[in-house]
Amino acid sequence: HPAADALYRECLALCRELGNRWGEATCLHNLGVCAYEEGDHAAARARYGESLALRREIGDQAGIAYSLNSLGAVAYGGGDHAGARALYAESLALKRALDDRPGMAYSLLGLGLAARAMGDLRTARDAQREALEIRREIGDRIGIAGSLEALADLADDPRHAATLYGAAAALRARIGAPLPPTERPEHERRVARQEGRGERDAFRDAWERGGRLSLEEAVAEAL
Repeated sequence: HPAADALYRECLALCRELGNRWGEATCLHNLGVCAYEEGDHAAARARYGESLALRREIGDQAGIAYSLNSLGAVAYGGGDHAGARALYAESLALKRALDDRPGMAYSLLGLGLAARAMGDLRTARDAQREALEIRREIGDRIGIAGSLEALADLADDPRHAATLYGAAAALRARIGAPLPPTERPEHERRVARQEGRGERDAFRDAWERGGRLSLEEAVAEAL
């Protein structure tokens, strides 16, 4: 991240010197990503905000949508779930207008997480199911794994949750896409929560069953 940050700063200076405002906005956004990955959410929010303002000035609708989504992630990470939900919803509306299917799925995932944190489980499930359907349509296997996990978190039946967790884990193993280290602690807490709601042996049996499902079977199970 320090190397990437330095390169983006150099790029930003060049874009400003050349009057390349689109490039400037992109560099600012990427500097926000670096800050976010380093855990400096205040710096990330500032960079994303600068990028958003510039993108609004030049009318970059796709860029605006992604800046809003990134600001939603910062808000969610900081516990501002209502703010995150509003930002994700605004981003999603723009992506729908642009027919940006991968972007829609990403915003729906965030919207679902924010709704879940606010106790609105119906909206959370609807958002995560739509995200999963889009990801199936476009063949986004990494995204499908994330959607299976998100829907497992929302499952009423711990055995159903275990089936989806098992399917997601097997899919990640097949495609070589493990959970990012920053997401593992929260994922493990949610798995433990679901496991604690039922019988441990039944949970493990359901997990193993999920691991044997094909991709289409796993998606059908989740939906």
